[in-house]
This record gives sequence, structure tokens and C-alpha cells, in this order.
Amino acid sequence: MTTKIVDEQIAANRSGIGHWDSFAGHRTRLTAEICARAPEAGVGRLCLLGAGNAYDVDLAVLADRYAEIHLVDIDGQALARAFENADDTTRARLKLHSGVDVSGVLDRLLSWSRRSGATASVEGDLDPAVSRVMALLPGPFDVVVSCCLITQLQLELLALVPDRHPAFEALRTAVNAIHLRLLARLLVPGGKALLVTDLTSNLTYPLEDVPDDADLGALMGNLIYAGNVIAASHPGLLSAEFRRNPALKRDWSSRFPVGPWLWHNGPERIFLVYGFEISRLPQAGSPDSP
Repeated sequence: MTTKIVDEQIAANRSGIGHWDSFAGHRTRLTAEICARAPEAGVGRLCLLGAGNAYDVDLAVLADRYAEIHLVDIDGQALARAFENADDTTRARLKLHSGVDVSGVLDRLLSWSRRSGATASVEGDLDPAVSRVMALLPGPFDVVVSCCLITQLQLELLALVPDRHPAFEALRTAVNAIHLRLLARLLVPGGKALLVTDLTSNLTYPLEDVPDDADLGALMGNLIYAGNVIAASHPGLLSAEFRRNPALKRDWSSRFPVGPWLWHNGPERIFLVYGFEISRLPQAGSPDSP
């Protein structure tokens, strides 16, 4: 099953080829947000989780602001395309990390769902999952970005565990918790992470009719109030991990929303996107166990 999920992700990345232009607005905004968090003098290290084809960002612009850009994805073919599409100057700053399951638990979700009392039994597995991913990456980094990845991780969960399963809510919460803890622990003291996620799409709201000068913040609030959002991306659900985790509250802070903005993903699909920022406090101690 996990091989099928990886194959589906590879196919999804391949289906995006040729839609570079449609990503322009999203790419410009996200690139600007990442540049705004870059350390001075261009000496920082940037990590992009779920980089895929790298259509979400302008790598050449980022290469002017960061000494290293680490591209991480389970799909090595997509990362190779991103590398080949970059100019020589940008390539010199790119570091590719392919075949990385950033969820840390793709091979464990099904067995988790078969446990009795799953709601209470997975908490002890969360930090080991984070550590497995961290061991594959040369962190810490000055800036870490989750590139519209949280909903992809949830789709992987749905492929293994249907949402009517009694353990689904617990597993969804666990997947989000692992991802937030990973973002936090990959940061240097004073570093910043940006979890960028699609909140809703034109499948459930006519985003194609939203005027250019619309107040997207107000729209986001209205959609949340109406419940017309992807549950796993709800800012309240993401912030809950900070509220219930003492170590995160001690050494990290969060801010949301960054944005929102619209993402035209190909000719038909439009998403409302926002960012959830995590900052590691300059005086924070060891990140080994948030």
C-alpha cells in the first residue's frame, strides 16, 4: 500500500509539469515570505519540505538570499526535474534529499489503526517519528518551509485509514503533531518555520469568482466559521498542538495566519492558502524533545 501511495505522489508531481505559469501568483507570494525570513548577508540554510517540482518557489531568487537550499521530497524524480530546471548558480546552492517520508510514519499508519485504544496509544510514537525524519536531514536550519504538504500527508492517511474508522481522528491529530514538531525541531535558535497549507478549494467554494481586491482574510474567517475548510488545515487544530505541548510553548512561539492568498494550481483548481509560522526562541534549549 505504501508503494502505491508513493507512486500516486510521483504521478501527481508529474501531472503538474507544464503548469509553471499558473503557479506564478502563489510562487511570487511564497518566495517573498521565505525571503522575508532569511538571515542577513545570505548565509542562511533553507529547507523546503515537500518541494516536489519546486513550482511553489523561485529557486533563483532564493539562491540570492540563502547559502544552501535543501529540497526534500519522497519523489526523487520531481527533485531531479527541479535541479535540472535551475541555472548553474542556483544549482550550486541546492542539496537534494529524495525518498524521504516526511510524515515519519507512512509505514506505520496501518498498524497504528489496528491497535486497540488507538487514541491513547500513539502519543509515545510521535517523537520517535520526528527523530526518524531528522536523522535523514542535515539540520538544523535557519528557515524551514512545509510546502502545502500537510494536506498531502492527510491524503496518505486517508488512503490507508478511512475517515469513518474509529481511530481516524486520533491518527489525523498524530500526523499533524508529528509535522509541527518536526518543523520546530529542525530550527536553529532564532529560526523560523512556515507551514503553508491549502485551506479550501474551488471544489467547495467559487474561488474563481473572488475579485482581485477581495479581503481574503475576511473570506478565510467566513469559510472557517461556515466549516467550509479542509479539517486538517484548520488553524485551530494546528495551534492546539502548541497549546497542549509544554515544551513547544516554552521554546517556540506560533503566529497565524500569514496571508491568506490564492493559489492557481493548473487550469482548473484554485486553493485558498495561508501560512502558520513557528519561531524558535533565541534562548531556547536543546530541541530534542518538544
